[in-house]
Amino acid sequence: MKKYFLLIFFFILLPNQKVNSQYSFNNKNEVAIYNIISGALIGGIGALINNNHKDKKIVAFGKGFYKGALSGLVIFSGKDLVSKFPETNNYAYLSGGKLLALTGSSMLENTVENKRLFEKLHYNIGFVRMEFYPYNKFKVKSRIMPISLSTTIWLFTKYNLSVKNTLYTGNFIFYNEKDRKNKNGSTTIGTAFGNNILFSANTAIARKELIITHEMLHVFQLNSFSFSNSFFFKLENRCLGNYNFYKWYKKYFYTDYEVLTFKTLYNISSYYYNLENNNYRENIFESEALFMMNR
Repeated sequence: MKKYFLLIFFFILLPNQKVNSQYSFNNKNEVAIYNIISGALIGGIGALINNNHKDKKIVAFGKGFYKGALSGLVIFSGKDLVSKFPETNNYAYLSGGKLLALTGSSMLENTVENKRLFEKLHYNIGFVRMEFYPYNKFKVKSRIMPISLSTTIWLFTKYNLSVKNTLYTGNFIFYNEKDRKNKNGSTTIGTAFGNNILFSANTAIARKELIITHEMLHVFQLNSFSFSNSFFFKLENRCLGNYNFYKWYKKYFYTDYEVLTFKTLYNISSYYYNLENNNYRENIFESEALFMMNR
């Protein structure tokens, strides 16, 4: 099981290996293929892990592969839609892109867990995860994501809330009056903190719409890793499943491990390019976000 789990992350990071000197996306088709193939491999391997011997291995992998490919296509469609925001300033592209991207992430979750493609759909509003169960008796379940909650509280204590952008996107978006300087002297004009976004309101580097689009794409990338939560939840249940406090916690909270998964992979990718090329922007996640916001 562990080897399959490691394979998932290997295939996600595979495009980070050098092509000539650095890797970057050159056209939209490359981005689409990356999302579809990543989704297919994650879905196939995840379905194989959670097969429980119900199907032959090749059948389980095949089912997961094609459903994962569909999931990746929907995730890409959401990213493609939000990329239209900078040129139009139409917030419908942000909200519509988010709906599509999270639908694709939900499909990938279900695929990895060997469930029907639309068994459970989720949509995040701030630090609250809304879950929709469309089959049989339709129901809605909401839980607090503690990591996103903690970053939201922290941002509230330091920065200003952009009410308009928050209402239109369903993500808490904050702004700073000036660019932030890093220890190495570089400038940061936008950052995604989990499901939250921080941008510089007064900067000569890029328009606000471009910054928000770029960081929303990072939020979509992060949410596409929600499939990994099922592996952490299994570990949780083994260690804490018999405790009443844990049962209470699971009723009201949903640990958003995807934040940690994405951050770990992002840091590994950034470290690779800092080490080899001294250019963290060329890692696979930055390359995608940079290309899609400027396409």
